[in-house]
Amino acid sequence: MWKLSSICFEVSYPSKSFNWFLHNSLLMKGQVATEYLILLSIVLIVSLVALGTIGDVPKLTRGFGTAAFSEFWNNAEIAIQAHTFYANGTVVMIVKNNKAYPIHINSIEIDGQACPTDVTLYPGRSETVFLHCSGSGSPGGRYSKKVSFRYEDVENIDRGEFVYAPEIKLTGIYEE
Repeated sequence: MWKLSSICFEVSYPSKSFNWFLHNSLLMKGQVATEYLILLSIVLIVSLVALGTIGDVPKLTRGFGTAAFSEFWNNAEIAIQAHTFYANGTVVMIVKNNKAYPIHINSIEIDGQACPTDVTLYPGRSETVFLHCSGSGSPGGRYSKKVSFRYEDVENIDRGEFVYAPEIKLTGIYEE
């Protein structure tokens, strides 16, 4: 049965009677609770994204450093495409000639220590170079090494020896 009065709107059922204002306020509470849960979930998602980004900052910076390192070496006159320093002092490098003429690498200096080698690189070609001169380190330990190349122009030997010493260091972890 429906009654309309100036103050309230009542719905009558055989067992219960609900005040319209009470019913409306329960609906409002439900709406407020739903909005609260939605807002809480948005805040939670934003905070998880922010936390994930902050947690990945070291990975991002390592990735950027690696990308910058790769970009540098891909465009360097003499590129080091890959390198591994072993704890026993052995060094393995993949070296590429980005010059327009063939070169002969007489030595590779690692932190000022000359490591003799006998490698001829033709333009755009890569070679694997094995060196046995680097100071040793402990397996799993970090290294940062400055590398320079002493080379000659194969086509113009009389021009003398050149030194290519980039300002970037090779970094990594010593292998066993």
